Amino acid sequence: MKAGRTSFAEYLLLRENKTYSFAALILGTGYFFLLRYLYPVPSFFADSFTFVGAAITNQPITFRPILYSKILQIFKFITTSDVALIAAQFFCNLLVNLFLFFTTSWFFRFKKAYKILLFALLIVHPFYLFYSNYVSSDAFFNSFAVLWFTLILWILIKPK
Repeated sequence: MKAGRTSFAEYLLLRENKTYSFAALILGTGYFFLLRYLYPVPSFFADSFTFVGAAITNQPITFRPILYSKILQIFKFITTSDVALIAAQFFCNLLVNLFLFFTTSWFFRFKKAYKILLFALLIVHPFYLFYSNYVSSDAFFNSFAVLWFTLILWILIKPK
């Protein structure tokens, strides 16, 4: 943790971090539009049909995790557009990766080059772009895994 900082909120409001946030928003939105241009239809694989089928028939149990089917049911009440689901998956990953970036840069002192490298790896990594386009629980699962890891860092380094 850098000396002189009293809170994480104050750290987020620094000019440099506002720039990183704005850059993440611009890059993420551009990445999302690139995704929709290159792949206008969401990708399906065998598990996708299980999730969709369980959501349509409101199955209480299936051989795949049922929570993603419940999420699909919630999205059906909001909109039938596939863009909303893909956007939610993509931007959920973007937000938790941004949270991880700011957390690690607040707790640890990085040189400018390493901070930019970490930002690039977390925000513009093409892996997030591709798996967000699948109708699959992977994108939300990875979001929750990164969130869990980040919260574990908070518990270990600053438990109060």
